[in-house]
Amino acid sequence: MDTDDLSKEAYQAAIIEAERFHHNLTLHFGLLAGDCNSEGEFLAAAEEMINNLRKAKPNEIKDFLFGEVTDLSALPATLDKILANIARVREIPEEKQTYEF
Repeated sequence: MDTDDLSKEAYQAAIIEAERFHHNLTLHFGLLAGDCNSEGEFLAAAEEMINNLRKAKPNEIKDFLFGEVTDLSALPATLDKILANIARVREIPEEKQTYEF
């Protein structure tokens, strides 16, 4: 699926929040969407990616972010925020989610 297929709520929860930290984190969430067939699958994969990032060593995270992020101090808070956002998106009934067509 493409990121355009995500609901506005899911897009804001993960993609926009990641962009607030760094564009390279956003790229990974975008690539992740391309490997998914549904929004639910994307949200689960995003949670898994975040959990893997939490376990990663600083040098692995820097590689993940293409070596362009030197200050990783805000990353844990960003990941926590994205997880909280995902939890809120899951609480929204599908018929109440909004999409761009």
